[in-house]
Amino acid sequence: MWCIRVDLEGDVFWEHPVVAVRRGVVNFHFFGDLKRREFFGFVGPPREVFLIFVDDGRGLLRVMERGEPWLEYGRVDGYVADLPAPPLPGVTEDGDVVWSRLAARGDAPENPVDVILADRPAVCRNDCRYRLVEDGSLTLLLKFLSLRFTPSLPRAYDVEAVAWWNSPYMYLPGKGKLTREEFKIVEPDNDYLRLVGRGGDEYLAWDFVLGTLDTGEWILMGDDGLYVAKREGDKVVVKWPYHGSVFDVRGPPYAPFYPVVAVKWIRERFERAKELAARRSIRNLEIYQPPVDAAYLLRWPLVQFPWEYEVVCGFTPYGWAKRVDCGEVCKYLKTPWCGEIIALMRESAGWLT
Repeated sequence: MWCIRVDLEGDVFWEHPVVAVRRGVVNFHFFGDLKRREFFGFVGPPREVFLIFVDDGRGLLRVMERGEPWLEYGRVDGYVADLPAPPLPGVTEDGDVVWSRLAARGDAPENPVDVILADRPAVCRNDCRYRLVEDGSLTLLLKFLSLRFTPSLPRAYDVEAVAWWNSPYMYLPGKGKLTREEFKIVEPDNDYLRLVGRGGDEYLAWDFVLGTLDTGEWILMGDDGLYVAKREGDKVVVKWPYHGSVFDVRGPPYAPFYPVVAVKWIRERFERAKELAARRSIRNLEIYQPPVDAAYLLRWPLVQFPWEYEVVCGFTPYGWAKRVDCGEVCKYLKTPWCGEIIALMRESAGWLT
C-alpha cells in the first residue's frame, strides 16, 4: 500500500476568517506530527468530519479533526457566513463583565479593540473579535463559550489563562434551569427581536440565541449552558438541554464579523461608547454593516438568510506531496498513528493500490 507524504511549506495556519462550519464526508486519512512537520495520508473509507469554510477570496475548505494541521480539502462555490460566534465578553469601567454581539471596532495604539454597546459600554479585552475573526482558527470561539458556561474558569475576559480548547465536538448542555420555560416572541417595528419570559424578563434574541439547527430548533444560551427550544405559534418553548456539537448550530447572518443595525437605541449607546473610546485612546470607532437587508438581522432567528453555495471537495496539500510506502513509513515513525493506520489500511483494501 502507498501513502502520500506531505512536506509543509511555511506556516500551516492561515490568517483568514473562518465564516461557517458544516458536517461533510471525506475519504482522505491524514496523520503525522506537527512539531516534526512530517505528515502522511492515504485514500480510504469515507469518514464524517467538520468542513471549515474560510473566507480567503477563493472559498477555501479545511477539515477539522484533532491532530490534523490545516489542509485545503476543496472550495466553496458561492458564499456562506453563519458561524455560531457567541456574544463577546467586555468589561465596563466599573469592572463588571457583560456579554453581547453588539460591538464596535476601533483602533488602539497597538491593536484593534472592540467596545461592547451595552447600557454601560465595555471594552473587549485581548482584541477578542479581531482574533476570533482573523486568526484563522476556532480556538477562541470555543474559549469564549467555555468561559461563559464553566464557572470554575478564570474571569470572562482573561482569555489567555484558559486551557487550550480544540475539540470540534464541544458540548455545553444546560443543567436544566431553563427546561419547560416559555418565551413570547415580540417583534418591534424596525428594532431587534425580543423574547419575553413568563416572569417578564426580556431578552434580545440577537444575544440570547446562539443559533438554529437545520431541523428548525433554536439553541438558547441559558446561564448554565445551551438549550433546545421550539417555536410554537407566537412563543418559543424550551424542550431540553442541548447535547449536540456547537458546530451544528447556525449563527446569525455574518455572525463572525458581528454586524450591528444602527437603530435608535444602538445609536445612543454608540455615542456613549465613543466617549469611553476617547478616554481609552481608542480611535476610529465604527460598526460593521454587512451586505444584507437589515430585516434579516433584526428579525433573526425568526427569519433566515438564504445562503447560496455548493461544496466542492478535493484534497490539495499545503506543500509538496509524493508517494511513499506506508509500511516503510511506520518502521521509523513510531507514533500511535501507525497502529491506527495499519487497521484502516486493511479496512480500505482496494481504495488505493
